[in-house]
Amino acid sequence: MRKNRGTAYGVIGLGRFGTALAIALAQAGKEVIAIDRSEEKIKNLSDEELNDFYQTCLIPKYYPNVVAELKDKKNDGYLVYICSASIEGYLRFCDLPVDGILGTKTEVIGGKYTSRMIGNNCKNEEKITRLTAVIAKLGVEIDYENSYAYSDSMHDIPMLKMVKNRIRINKKNGEMTPFIIEE
Repeated sequence: MRKNRGTAYGVIGLGRFGTALAIALAQAGKEVIAIDRSEEKIKNLSDEELNDFYQTCLIPKYYPNVVAELKDKKNDGYLVYICSASIEGYLRFCDLPVDGILGTKTEVIGGKYTSRMIGNNCKNEEKITRLTAVIAKLGVEIDYENSYAYSDSMHDIPMLKMVKNRIRINKKNGEMTPFIIEE
């Protein structure tokens, strides 16, 4: 049996569509090779491009039931954080009812976000590192029995193990079910 080595995607031209496509593919964990005549387009993404990407590509993918769940948890007094492998460059445009957002950090040059990652991608064990730092800074502890974590990815299992109440979000329809982790 042949191992699947993954697929790399090439995006030629980084106008509005090409930039959005390249970011969406990278966000989905795909290897992306971007080509444009202008080296500056590859190096720097403007706030307008990042905000446009967030507004047009991500907000329409919000599941109303998940947003309602976030609001309910917030109204019940929970600290609510989003911890994502997505880049903070566009996550900062998030308007969900949360106390904070943790994402993959990228270099900022001249006030513009670049594609150069700073530190580790915010996934797998890195999510634990990032959340632990926030918890320490806030001077709080996780109440294992009464805390919740939501995920649509097996990559989040290390983070999910931090709490008892683990919820799987179905990527296709937003349905929430228990996230069963076989130990």
